[in-house]
Amino acid sequence: MTEDTRLLRHASEVTGQPVVTLRGEDVAQVRDVVFTPEGSVEGFTLAGRGLFSGPKKEWLPWSGVHGFGPDAIMIDSAERLVAQEKAQKKAVKGDVTGDEVLTRSGKVIGQVVDAVLRLEPDGELDVVGYEVEPPDGGDVRFVPLPDTLAVNEGRLMVPDEALDFISKDLSGFGASVDTFRAMLQGGAGGASS
Repeated sequence: MTEDTRLLRHASEVTGQPVVTLRGEDVAQVRDVVFTPEGSVEGFTLAGRGLFSGPKKEWLPWSGVHGFGPDAIMIDSAERLVAQEKAQKKAVKGDVTGDEVLTRSGKVIGQVVDAVLRLEPDGELDVVGYEVEPPDGGDVRFVPLPDTLAVNEGRLMVPDEALDFISKDLSGFGASVDTFRAMLQGGAGGASS
């Protein structure tokens, strides 16, 4: 079974993307991806467009996104941007780059280079894995995440079983995530210990 890797995106690819209305107005650019502890993308912090533009006081909740394409994020109007103080308090910092990933038993997998996002069939955008550089400095690997993230002051914990589902590239990584999550739920390959 061949996976459509266009559904998987690095979070760093989204950073800097323009936010454009359906009328073609260029209203902002993505500054950071904000996600919940459950791994769902909550929205995006924004910056103005242009060389000297700084952060905007508004953010874009995922519910306000009309289209999520490879070159831009589409919204129906600039009214979809919301004051940042209305952002969900349960959101996790979007920049996990440099955070250490380890298993629950304490094995260090490496440091996060990037987060991997997947547009789900239900229209949600989820963090489904991390691109990780091993401690020995070898080739980066893709580590699948369970349905709920465990974040603790610069450390990201994954179940020990994640080691069996690490991929060397994005090709097939979505299927690996699905198999890993099904195994954790006891639906495929047995129940987790």
